[in-house]
Amino acid sequence: MVKVWNSDLAQAAEVRMCYHMSKGSSREFMWRKAHRAILAVEKEIRQLSSGRIVNLPRIKEITAIQELEAVIRGERPIVPPEMKQAADDPPERDFARHPYLKRMQFRGGGYAILMALHLRSKEHMETARTAAAAVRQFMYKVELIHAAQPFCDVSMEGGWGSSCGWTSIRSLLAHRLVLESRGPTHREEYRLTEEGQDFVQAMLKLWPEAEGPAPPASNQPAASVDPDRSRTPRPRWLARTFHATRVTAAATPFSALKVLRPVSGPVSEVSPEALRPMCGPEPEESSCVKIEISDSEETEEPRATDAVSQGSQSTDAVLRKPAAHAALLLVDDRERLKDAEPRRFFETIAAATSAAREHLKLGDFAWVLGRSEVLGGSDYLDSELVDCLLERKRIADLVGRSAVGDHMKQLHRMEDCGLKHAFFLLEGNPNMASSCPVFDQDLHTESVYTIHGREEIDAFCAQLIIRNSKVGVLQSRDPAGTARLLKYISAWMTWKLQTQAFSHDLRTGHSLREFEKFVAQQMKDEGRLALLGGSSSSSVPGRMAELHVSRGLFVRVGRPANTEKVSWLVSDNGNRGIEHLAAELSVHENGHRSQPILTVIINAGLLLQEINAAAQRAASQAALISVAEAAAASLASQLPGSPSQRPSRRLLIVEGLHKSVQASARAPASLPLDELLPCAELVVFLMDLKFSWRCRVHDMQPAETTKSFLQVLLRLALELEVVNAPQVPQPT
Repeated sequence: MVKVWNSDLAQAAEVRMCYHMSKGSSREFMWRKAHRAILAVEKEIRQLSSGRIVNLPRIKEITAIQELEAVIRGERPIVPPEMKQAADDPPERDFARHPYLKRMQFRGGGYAILMALHLRSKEHMETARTAAAAVRQFMYKVELIHAAQPFCDVSMEGGWGSSCGWTSIRSLLAHRLVLESRGPTHREEYRLTEEGQDFVQAMLKLWPEAEGPAPPASNQPAASVDPDRSRTPRPRWLARTFHATRVTAAATPFSALKVLRPVSGPVSEVSPEALRPMCGPEPEESSCVKIEISDSEETEEPRATDAVSQGSQSTDAVLRKPAAHAALLLVDDRERLKDAEPRRFFETIAAATSAAREHLKLGDFAWVLGRSEVLGGSDYLDSELVDCLLERKRIADLVGRSAVGDHMKQLHRMEDCGLKHAFFLLEGNPNMASSCPVFDQDLHTESVYTIHGREEIDAFCAQLIIRNSKVGVLQSRDPAGTARLLKYISAWMTWKLQTQAFSHDLRTGHSLREFEKFVAQQMKDEGRLALLGGSSSSSVPGRMAELHVSRGLFVRVGRPANTEKVSWLVSDNGNRGIEHLAAELSVHENGHRSQPILTVIINAGLLLQEINAAAQRAASQAALISVAEAAAASLASQLPGSPSQRPSRRLLIVEGLHKSVQASARAPASLPLDELLPCAELVVFLMDLKFSWRCRVHDMQPAETTKSFLQVLLRLALELEVVNAPQVPQPT
């Protein structure tokens, strides 16, 4: 008879929840959610004779899933020996050791919300005793924000150039300290739970001075709030306009690339200094963040038709065609979907493209070149390495290991490895980051690298742009999207080899063996962590950000709040080339101004138009990768500024890609859906690799996501930018 595991798994989850609660670990909440999910399963959880487990609930935390599956397979006991005491005598909650209290910031957003709800609860109890006019126990969002502001050192409402205290409500809800509900008026109502009331008492013991609010700040005047208003009033604001001149900047890092040559001598004599030419000239450090959403003239257009004329075979034919040279994808043998099926992820990739497993010292995906008979063997160490490296980061892994700074260590290794094209591949939905547990946080409660949600992920990506890092960021939705992207990158490299148009920019002239020896030497020094992620809570005094924006973007974002350190200038110039929004941001201090960061925002439908136009210009049997390269060249030629005049730091934001692909695929003159989406993803990759545009794809709520990212970028610019460039004259 097949055993039913529902009750045993519920007991296993409850035991682990009690054990981590006794330790004051944040994993308690992971097991609490798993316990609720198991109790909600109506069907029988069983293991079939084939070994397959059925009816196990879908839990976002991979660690919990793996542990429960190990219990079913008999690899882990239901009650481990170290947890037996917690199972026999469930501990009471010690709120002084609550994991949220350990990382809570005094006079931060969470602290302020709890204090406001605590005072409301006291008022409710006092009116109940004195039979006075009853005070509601709950608070609406508008009045809660207003009541919490005197207890918070930052603005409770989000705005340009400032952090937002209200975002802490998500953590309070996740830790069951605050309850959110909707009343008859269908408005959000917030109140303290019983655990929240006990938590506040522990918080007041930790900070006794918290009983009285600080006087309101000068920029937060005390005013009465109408609880029936659903939104706070926002006064209208009119900015002056000007005729912006075209922004000029130093040549891009791609304008002075070196032709790489192999290092002479045996491998044992190769020194780290000999491998330095692999990275070409070091980009100039820029201390300014300049985001300009403005339009400028286009010059020196790349010829889009040249790329199409170089290939006339399908993508799959490129991958199957015997060739003197080919690009082979190497997958790190530690990459997997889950521990129980370590080879499944590689098999998914190998089904899409030519790949091999290798124990890589750096990165999860790399490519090597060589003759087909060499690549068909098992020794890839002596093959030439391609100057492109990817480090896969699932959102759950990025959050879970952030407390110990794993992502920062990998960032430094990638920056120091000598390659010019290294990328983090973020896999998954960043909006789910707030629901992922952070491991080892108890040992690193003060870590500035810990990631708790999407805002921290955006801050990490924004700092790479601000510091002009060699490492870029790619995105995929799931493992299938990762395999699809790797397939078409491999196909593009092989196609370039077959057409004898492989760029010297991607040739390292060094074997994988030489590269890994150099990486091993670099990994000996693991003592330093970058300043990335450790930004201060406020901008540097005496700094001013100057933001040039096109009118279209200014209309979209509306009146920004809390921008006393930001000078806004709106351009009336009409769009030239492809329709877009653009901005340019710079930071100036003591008569000096930083180099600019150019940001361009386009709708994904315009990118798809370039793809379909390139497909129509090409031959009927043209490879999809040749169409993608032609579309990327055409798109780059229509973005603001000529290549010689664009800033070295520039960002391209593509909004609504998947939705636009589904809509465009229905058109009669469009590529089919199974070709249009991978072609668009390859175009985004080539815009970074070939044309030096750092790219981001905003799919879900693109307008709000773009606005939020620009807010983070502006705030970090004021905090982190190094200003050392001479001030340039103001445009007239």
